[in-house]
Amino acid sequence: LAQTPANYANSNKKALTTTACWSDYTSSDPGADIETARNAIRAQIGKFPNLMVIGPATYTILKYHPKVTDRIKFVQKSIINTDILAELFDIPRVVIGNAVMSSDKNVNSDVWGDNAILAYVPDKPGRYEPAAMYTYRMNGYPQGDNYFGIGEKVEHIRATDMSTPFIVGKDAMYLISNTVA
Repeated sequence: LAQTPANYANSNKKALTTTACWSDYTSSDPGADIETARNAIRAQIGKFPNLMVIGPATYTILKYHPKVTDRIKFVQKSIINTDILAELFDIPRVVIGNAVMSSDKNVNSDVWGDNAILAYVPDKPGRYEPAAMYTYRMNGYPQGDNYFGIGEKVEHIRATDMSTPFIVGKDAMYLISNTVA
């Protein structure tokens, strides 16, 4: 949902080309791309994004990008982590999408691609509060119950949830795709 370019307004997405990909350490400028995204969101909702989600490949590229490491090398140890990226890009939360999924053939692959997603996500949901997405959950869920199997030796615990994520504010999110060539 969040990684699908069609879910974004045209003004709120950028597909990087070969030399602009952040893996091109000589020609790319991740800071400028992120600042463009920050300002685009602020221009539309009046607030800067407070969350950036990046895939693991994007995180690896950013950790070693010379334009990122040059900004901190004289003020602190040159070890980049999500806290440092949050300070550098002036985004309160930077999260790495580390989830993996397994195909039917037991081949694992990353859920999050080579993207950077910036979004405004309020601390508390509100009717008049801009937000990129909400997850709606049916009343009374999640539910849980348990029962014992034959012979009372094995206890089964079952959980059921009914929830669906929705994009509620395309203006409150920005997609930078193809960060790795």
